[in-house]
Amino acid sequence: MNTKQIAGAVLALCLMLAGCGETAKPTLFHPEFDTEDPLPAVDAQNKYQSTFSYVFQEGETFFCGGSYVDMLLHYYDKESGISGILCGDPSCTHETADCGARFAVNGGLSYYDGKLYWTVNGKVKTTLYRSDISGRNREAVKEIDFKEIILTYQPQRFFVHRGCLYFVGKNTLINGADAKERLTVMATPLEGKETPFVTLWDDTVEAGGQNVRFIGNRVYRCLQTFANREKKEVTVEVYDLKTDSKETIFQKSGLDWGIGDLWVTEQGECYLPCSTDSKAAVMKLENGDWTEVLSFSEAYTGTPRLFGGIAMGSRKDENGICQTEIRTLDGKTLYEGDLLPQKIPGYDGDPNRERMTYYGGDAEKLCIGVQNFTEGKGSSLTVLLDLTDGLKPTVLWDTEG
Repeated sequence: MNTKQIAGAVLALCLMLAGCGETAKPTLFHPEFDTEDPLPAVDAQNKYQSTFSYVFQEGETFFCGGSYVDMLLHYYDKESGISGILCGDPSCTHETADCGARFAVNGGLSYYDGKLYWTVNGKVKTTLYRSDISGRNREAVKEIDFKEIILTYQPQRFFVHRGCLYFVGKNTLINGADAKERLTVMATPLEGKETPFVTLWDDTVEAGGQNVRFIGNRVYRCLQTFANREKKEVTVEVYDLKTDSKETIFQKSGLDWGIGDLWVTEQGECYLPCSTDSKAAVMKLENGDWTEVLSFSEAYTGTPRLFGGIAMGSRKDENGICQTEIRTLDGKTLYEGDLLPQKIPGYDGDPNRERMTYYGGDAEKLCIGVQNFTEGKGSSLTVLLDLTDGLKPTVLWDTEG
């Protein structure tokens, strides 16, 4: 073998060894889900994904979720009306970190393929668990490194959708007196406990926020960035899992609207709740720009909320009573009046004076949380309001901490 042959062999060996040391980028597209039609068993529940919602999910026979008070998962059986803590150990006191119902504050609950998925924080890692809907047969699915992921990206919420675990992250970066925000969306296949995350979006901005929607094999993101308190830039982007490509479908700066969470229909139609000094409205993205499709009466000036195909305006009247106006996206009024027209069963306080959280809903129901924090103690009611019956309330679970 001559000198050139030896050099070539050495180079080939080095390239081979270097290639062996690289970690292949995981694929996020799963061929078994190659359809844009809804797949309810494995699709994320967009209607329970508002920015300020807590963990909350719905199955055919149950609701389950957490509260701001005890960091435990609870359930409600639709048929029997029975509720309780979602722990599979009948001897558990639910007071220690070993309780099977405990979840992470920065977590998220997903009902996926007949099982529940949620995250639990540890000292050096966060673990994604799954269990039967009874809370039994709990097992660790994936380990998420604390330093590499949790500390670096500060996940705000985890989601499971079509074979992958996603998170939306927001981390403040401080350099002397200069502070910026890092906004990320990342994902990893459910298979493999330590499979690395793939970056869908990673932006460092002066200030901003984002929300995501999962539609078929596409992920939609609405990014808001603020040059100052009055003006903002809004960008709507789509990540195609099948082609591993991104597209910006809207971008505009200098907007002075108040803007809520983006809503995307199963057909890929984008809606944005907005407010100005004079009115609250819902806009639809058409031909590259936003067109107003409905507005609320003059009393409703705050930014509306969009859930499962409905738009909700809310306000307090001169007596401090919470009012709401609920419409379908084509403008049909489903309800207008007191948010809580009937007394909440078993509750003696005034919910209009408490903190409320809107978990989500659709044309049949709203699911809300009513929280009270006094003298270092807290309580939380999770309540279903029946839109088909004048917002009749049903308590799903009641927690204290």
